[in-house]
Amino acid sequence: MAVEFEDGNGGHRVLFSKRAQMNGDTWHTDRIDVGGKGQALNSYTLTAVDVDRATDAMLTSTVVDMAFSTAETRDPGADIWRISYAGYPSGVKPVAQVSVTRAEDDDRSCNDTRAGNKKRQGQ
Repeated sequence: MAVEFEDGNGGHRVLFSKRAQMNGDTWHTDRIDVGGKGQALNSYTLTAVDVDRATDAMLTSTVVDMAFSTAETRDPGADIWRISYAGYPSGVKPVAQVSVTRAEDDDRSCNDTRAGNKKRQGQ
């Protein structure tokens, strides 16, 4: 699954969010993060993509080295959401899309929203 969005300069960016679960000819995924704090009313395109083996290997082996940051470096493929691209690599074929827009009255990040929902559910 990929998330397409406009960057601060009006350009187009793509980030690979997570692997969808396949069942025959259908796919499913939950909890794709879009935007963050300060992103109210921003629009995004969620795109199911088919990737070739070489691109899949590249995405699942990518490590984002956070050595110069306070954030931790995670396992290969775990931090792919930190990297965005100007377009799709040649080994990627978009197959389905849906556009979403962040709510006007909710400026929380996706992680804040998820944490609040878990707290209300007593988890």
